[in-house]
Amino acid sequence: MEELTIKFGKGLCEPFTASNGKEMMRIRIPNVDPADKTPWAQFVLRASQVHENKYGKGLWAKLPVDGETLVSKPYVAGEKDGKRVWENDTRSVPNTELKTMVEAYKTRGRENQDHHEPKEDRESAVGRLGAAKKEAGSRVPSRPTRTKPAQMEK
Repeated sequence: MEELTIKFGKGLCEPFTASNGKEMMRIRIPNVDPADKTPWAQFVLRASQVHENKYGKGLWAKLPVDGETLVSKPYVAGEKDGKRVWENDTRSVPNTELKTMVEAYKTRGRENQDHHEPKEDRESAVGRLGAAKKEAGSRVPSRPTRTKPAQMEK
């Protein structure tokens, strides 16, 4: 069976015990748009599926390529007595799409770079190095005169 690896940070993962007594991990998916302040989507995996990477900085999980995972995202359904009423929008997402959602932080910086105009070609510093050496060699360094400090009287 072909599998894909999803990588995410430790801060996005929260362990909990399910009602049937099994250890589970709730993994939050950050919003792609930093300006989007709505609650993050989340999905759940068995704790045995989530592993720590060898450097201890992040986590990873392997999922089948052709499988699907349930992703839920809270939304405001309305108001009751002046308070917001929240409900979950749950949908089944292919694991390939889930990987792009979780790892969207990797492409966040690249998208901004693609929209910039191409930078002008700059002159290489290596080309100027030879001329700088000649110029530095032609200058005679002036030596500062040293004065001895006055000796202290006893």
